[in-house]
Amino acid sequence: LPGGKKDGSSSRNGIYVGANYHFLRGFRYEDADLAIRFETDSAGLVTVNPEASPAVVTYNSARYGTGFALDFGIGAVIHRGEFGFGANGVGNRINWEDFTSKQWRLENWSEEGSDFIEHELVPEASKLKVKLPVEYVGNVAYHLKSWSFAAEISNGFQGTSFHGGVEYRHGAIEFRGGGRYGLDRWNPSGGIGLNLGKRFSVDVA
Repeated sequence: LPGGKKDGSSSRNGIYVGANYHFLRGFRYEDADLAIRFETDSAGLVTVNPEASPAVVTYNSARYGTGFALDFGIGAVIHRGEFGFGANGVGNRINWEDFTSKQWRLENWSEEGSDFIEHELVPEASKLKVKLPVEYVGNVAYHLKSWSFAAEISNGFQGTSFHGGVEYRHGAIEFRGGGRYGLDRWNPSGGIGLNLGKRFSVDVA
């Protein structure tokens, strides 16, 4: 970055750009659908319709799929601060092949010993493309002599999540604390690090 080295600046000052290519190999795809049907008479009471199956389970599966996904990110280190933004899983998809389809039908649940009867079905499609939404991530961090602060927020397949933390360094000991929010739940965390030399340290969380 222009401006030269200043007091408190980092030797990592600069702009960083990165990209990843993921080759995806799918080993199992499963999709099950359950339909339950109740018949009622004119009085609103449950009755039996011999022409209708009260319960039907349809199951589709595949054992082979291939696909890809792309990640892009850009970040900057400006003296004590760090900033970044990324998009993960761009074009995320798997093309599934060689489908099989089965169906289990309960013919009558009023008869004792009634059980599901299995039927082989012709798959509705021989191939299926499954996509996932892009995950967008933003992060920020700030470093002092003894303290560091960092936070990240993301939005993607599992909604919006956030995690942040703080680290305090005192000699060979580092104390850390933070938390993560995701799936409507907070998860706190804490830890300690012991630097036992220039090349060896132990972290416990």
